[in-house]
Amino acid sequence: YQNAIFALSGKIIEDVAGLPLQEIIQNKIFDPLHMSTASTSYDALQESDNIALPHKRTRRGWRPMQLNKKYFNDGIAAGGVNASITDMGKWLKFLLGNNPEVMMHHTMSDVFNPVIEVEGKGKYYQKWPGHFKSFYGLGWRVHSFADEQTQEPRTMIHHGGSVNNYRSEIAIYTEDDLGICVLFNSQNKMARNCIPDIYKIINEVKKSMDAEGIFP
Repeated sequence: YQNAIFALSGKIIEDVAGLPLQEIIQNKIFDPLHMSTASTSYDALQESDNIALPHKRTRRGWRPMQLNKKYFNDGIAAGGVNASITDMGKWLKFLLGNNPEVMMHHTMSDVFNPVIEVEGKGKYYQKWPGHFKSFYGLGWRVHSFADEQTQEPRTMIHHGGSVNNYRSEIAIYTEDDLGICVLFNSQNKMARNCIPDIYKIINEVKKSMDAEGIFP
């Protein structure tokens, strides 16, 4: 996994399609998925009337930070996408296979196929409950973990990152048909465990609803 490779892939896509990457993403992803607030430019982010500026903790408390243009120049494919949590919900539904007209299921399976094992034990996600193995897919990490209650093996497709002092975590639990996305406008410790924490809360709610005979 390397941002430079994603930036290079963006250039290759432009050369093959004969169009700017921004236009390709808009036509092939944003428009078909109705991601109406998503964009891939610094100007679009600046012009939005509904954004949370990135913040940084200082000795005088939290302070807003200036937006950085660098990811919107040559690094769009590596991290130059702006999206609201509403649009990320649409993106999660897409990743769970609900839009075959945009991308076929077998292509998605190729993207999520584990390829290279992540070695060591120092990554934050390697400390999540039940974790026992992680791999790199195509731009995603594929985690194997044991369910806390049943100890059955489960799979999580995951990616977390930081751009422009924003922090994000996204995970897909294919067996549960569940997606989780958390967006932060600062660097903070909550990001490290928000995925397993929210997954646990969701499971507790589901069990409570099952016990009471309530079905969504």
